[in-house]
Amino acid sequence: MPLPNVRSLSSLALVFSLTLFVFSCSNIPQDESGSVSVRLPSSSSRSVSSSSALNIPAGISTYTVAVRDSDDEEVQKEKGIAPGSVVVVDKLRAGKYTAAIRALDSSSNVIYYGYNTATVKPKEDTEVPITMYAPSQKYINLTLSNTAFQSSVSKIIITAKGKQNGDSYTQELSSLTGASAQALSGFYEPGIKYQITAQAYSSEGLMLYSGSTSVTPSSNVQQSETYSISLSLAGIYYSGPSGNSAIYTNIRTALSALLSENTGSGSYTLYVMSDITDTSSSSYTASQNYSLLNINPDSTLNLTITGGGTINANRTSSKYGRVIYTNSNVNLTLQNITITGGYLPYINDNYDARTGGGIFADGNVNVTNGAKICNNSTDGEAGGITITNGNFTMTGGEISGNSASSGGGVQVFTNVTTISGGSIKNNTVQGDGGGLRAIGATITMTGGEITGNTTGIRIQSCGDASGGYTYSTFTLSSGGSITGNQHEAVSYGAGSTFTNDGGTVSGAVTEGGM
Repeated sequence: MPLPNVRSLSSLALVFSLTLFVFSCSNIPQDESGSVSVRLPSSSSRSVSSSSALNIPAGISTYTVAVRDSDDEEVQKEKGIAPGSVVVVDKLRAGKYTAAIRALDSSSNVIYYGYNTATVKPKEDTEVPITMYAPSQKYINLTLSNTAFQSSVSKIIITAKGKQNGDSYTQELSSLTGASAQALSGFYEPGIKYQITAQAYSSEGLMLYSGSTSVTPSSNVQQSETYSISLSLAGIYYSGPSGNSAIYTNIRTALSALLSENTGSGSYTLYVMSDITDTSSSSYTASQNYSLLNINPDSTLNLTITGGGTINANRTSSKYGRVIYTNSNVNLTLQNITITGGYLPYINDNYDARTGGGIFADGNVNVTNGAKICNNSTDGEAGGITITNGNFTMTGGEISGNSASSGGGVQVFTNVTTISGGSIKNNTVQGDGGGLRAIGATITMTGGEITGNTTGIRIQSCGDASGGYTYSTFTLSSGGSITGNQHEAVSYGAGSTFTNDGGTVSGAVTEGGM
């Protein structure tokens, strides 16, 4: 790197020399070995290569010396070094290294900093001058992507960590900075990547907002810089006809408040802004419909769940249950949300308890952009989602990685199913319907894909109380594809029909069974 001109101490620059001594080491061939030696200025004066004298200003207590290799990994760091000391880093292979020096005051604040690079060459001594400057202040500017709870913010905690050098800083602000940037505490070393995180809390200690950014300060230590973080809402809240709710940390508590407010008119949105993992150790009960979220209103509820977070039921064979249950009063839309972690064992004579590892819906369901129903399982039917009475619409999103005895991704009963986008993929079954299983349903697929599943789709009839049957129909149009499944693409039972009207199908299409 080009070196700045040496300036007087009145311009806050210190100049001294870095000397590389190359010598033989026992475990490195002589033509590859070397060392870095840093002789620090004394507290009074030190001769530079030009034989001039350098007076060290008052205030420097100790030095920190760090040497990094060409990959920016620290080879060695020495702290608390007294002025006039010599620091030697030996057993270095030939190559390029960076030496960085911090001059610290008695409170360990960095008051001067400098660095330079040098190449260790076989059998050569290299003297490299370094100029140290007083670092300029760095600032942070915080903005909110949603101001709904801005008035509740009482403090902001900012943390910063340097990736290569181990720097770690924490500071507290009493208010959001808005358009006015505020000073960051700590020293931000040029060329080092820092992860800066900001979290805003209410007076009760509830996290309201969070955000982060990655920054690499300029190589000019004297350059003042401002970094920006946009804070997003954290936690859980809902909006409805009466406006926004409070922020909740418990998703069941938020849902309970929403259901209590619902009167059967208007629409609600449940925002899950962060990742929620249930840590309870007991299985969900029949009174909870075996679900983390038991959405069971007495009147119509139009509900959208969104927010970018994850709802993880975190279930196992010793603490089983699904993620979501909805009754026939619920019209559910999933958007930009992940539903995961459901598990149900096979329970004889209890269809509701063993079906729908992720979601069991008695009402309408719409899966749209950014929604994921993934990595749920059941030893019964429908690993991802089952819709028993309502209609199912999929315009985007993903249903993937689920498993069941049959109906790995989706299972639909006697309803109207429309698929115009999204992916049903990589679901597994022991039986049929790896991607989708339809029982007495009418399915239209005009877009999206069913791919990578154990089997593609299974369409079959459903017996009714009179002893008759409701047959399934599946129409695949241009834009939809059923490809790349491990076994047959389509299987359909007697009386049910599969029509390919310009869609893409790869794999066998077979008829058999009911």
